[in-house]
Amino acid sequence: MGILENFVAKDMMEQMVILEEIKEKDQKDAIPELFELLAEKKCDQATHEMIYHTLFDLMKGDEQAIISGIRHPSFRIQLLSIRRCRRSGLSAVIPALSDLLQASSDTEVIGEIIMTLGSYKEPGLIDTLKPYLLHEDASIQSWTMEALAGIETEKVRDILIDLINSDDDLENPDKECGVATILAVEHLAKIDDKEVRDFLLSKQDHPDPAFHRAIAQALEPS
Repeated sequence: MGILENFVAKDMMEQMVILEEIKEKDQKDAIPELFELLAEKKCDQATHEMIYHTLFDLMKGDEQAIISGIRHPSFRIQLLSIRRCRRSGLSAVIPALSDLLQASSDTEVIGEIIMTLGSYKEPGLIDTLKPYLLHEDASIQSWTMEALAGIETEKVRDILIDLINSDDDLENPDKECGVATILAVEHLAKIDDKEVRDFLLSKQDHPDPAFHRAIAQALEPS
C-alpha cells in the first residue's frame, strides 16, 4: 500500500500523520501491512504503540481481520486480536480462539484467551476451559476459575468441589495441598449458596495448615 511505503524510514511526526489518516479514513486494507509492522517491531516504542492503537480501532467489528490476527504467527498480533475480540464480542471468532488456546504455549496468550472465552458466558465452553484448572501456572488456574464462574455458577461450583476432593495430598500428612486447591476454595467462597457453605464447613477442621487457613478465610463473613 503506497501510504505505508518506507514507513519505518520516516520520522515520528510523519508516521503519526500517516497512521491518523489511515484511522480517520478507516482504511482496513492497511491492516495486513500494519500487522507486519507490529509483528516485526522495527519502529521505536512510541510508534509501535501508535500502530497497535490504529489497528485496534481499524479491527473493530471486523470478524475476518480479528480471525486473521488470532491465526497470525506473531504473539503480538495474537494478543492484539484477542483483546479486540473481547471488546467486540463477536461469537464467530470462538473457534479460532479455541484452536489457539490448545496450540499456544505462551502464558500471556493463554490467559488472554481464557478471559476472552469466559466473557462469552457460553456453557458449551466449560469443557474447553476446564483442563486449564490444572495448568502449571497458578495465574492461569485462577483466570480459568474466574472465567468458569462467570459462565454457569452451579456447574462450576461442582467442578471446584470435585477439584478439591480429588487432591490426594489433602489426605497425606507429609504433604501440603496444591495451589489449585487453595484457589478453588477462594473462588468457591465467591459463590453464595448453601451447598458451598456446607462443603466449606465440612472441611473447617482439616489438619493441612494452608488448606485450613483458606477454609477459615472463605467462611469469614463478608
